[in-house]
Amino acid sequence: MLSSFQLSPAALAALTDVFTYLHAHPELSFQERSTAGYLKELYRTLSLGAGVNLEIVDVTDTGFVVVLRHGEGPVVAYRCDLDGLPVTEQTGLPYVSHARGEIDGAETGIMHACGHDSHMAVTYGTAQFLAAHPEVWAGTVEFIHQPSEENGKGAQFMVDGGLWDRVPAPEILYGAHCAPLPVGTIVLTNGPIMAGIDGFKVEVRGKGGHGSRPQTTVDPIVLGAAMIMRLQTVISREVSPDDMAVITVGSFRGGLVDNVIPDTAEMQLTTRFRTNAVRDQLRAAITRVLRAEAAASGAPEPGIELVAPLPATVNDSAATEALRPAFTDAFGDRVVELRQNGSEDFALLAAPLGLPYVYWQFGGFSAAQMADGRDISNHSPFYYVDPAALEPAVKAALLAILSRVGTQG
Repeated sequence: MLSSFQLSPAALAALTDVFTYLHAHPELSFQERSTAGYLKELYRTLSLGAGVNLEIVDVTDTGFVVVLRHGEGPVVAYRCDLDGLPVTEQTGLPYVSHARGEIDGAETGIMHACGHDSHMAVTYGTAQFLAAHPEVWAGTVEFIHQPSEENGKGAQFMVDGGLWDRVPAPEILYGAHCAPLPVGTIVLTNGPIMAGIDGFKVEVRGKGGHGSRPQTTVDPIVLGAAMIMRLQTVISREVSPDDMAVITVGSFRGGLVDNVIPDTAEMQLTTRFRTNAVRDQLRAAITRVLRAEAAASGAPEPGIELVAPLPATVNDSAATEALRPAFTDAFGDRVVELRQNGSEDFALLAAPLGLPYVYWQFGGFSAAQMADGRDISNHSPFYYVDPAALEPAVKAALLAILSRVGTQG
């Protein structure tokens, strides 16, 4: 019954207002208090159809779950994320974000440069439809509002905060993310859809001294440079070309002035992968290379710390294929398969219960954005989701949820 689904003009206008408000008022990870408060008030004022009950369950300071119940039936969960990014917006939109915040002691602009504004609006629009139409479903739908996805910590934070002790265990978990693709596109991918990520902090240890007497030192800056160059050969010469793998050294800091060789330098790097086998291969290779380069320079063994590891997002095969006919019926040849090298903490919500999950993407760019000529990706100060993306994204969410709790063919 949803293949021809459309929001009424009034409903679409109201949902767009929610979306533009959220876009203009972003908050950083673990600071989403105003965002959570705004959304909770919206949910509290939802018009509930006969027999529909709504409960808001707080899980951590800013995370919460909206639980809709209507009679007996399956339990299904759908997740959205709340946080913005430390990016100063340059879109020029009428509802541009002027929000400011602080991260690591530095002031920064804040914007929804990854489209979480659209995720929240789509989740609200989906819940609004189900609340008003009890005739099409029976069961329990849990809308998980997760903080701090951008730093990869929010999902585990909610789990550790008792998420699955506070709401019923669902039979499946769904979620969606906007993408720089044409509005109406749905990315439904069987298997890996998002890469896993490991972060590493490395202390490069040397022996400091005067810049005029390098022979008395072990220069950690030269050593760090050798480490960086050697790490690139792990990808080009050790990982099979059939496997996706990336090593990126995003930060290298050492020394304060030009004539002092420091004792230490600091390196930060990340890896991306789609399988645990490649993850383990990269971890072993990075440790081996860093230690070997230190030994070759006569330096102490480096300090290597694994930080914020996230698993790959791997869609359940059976659950994904169960959705494909309905998605294809609704969106036709706009249903595509793509794999992304970006990462997500979505899978950590499912892990404690061993839940099957399906995570898809929806196109967020208008024809004008697609024709712009710039390669604008998530996290760019020019990134934004066109409001026209909201309706098809709500339709996709409803198709998935109603595939489990729907009472009409």
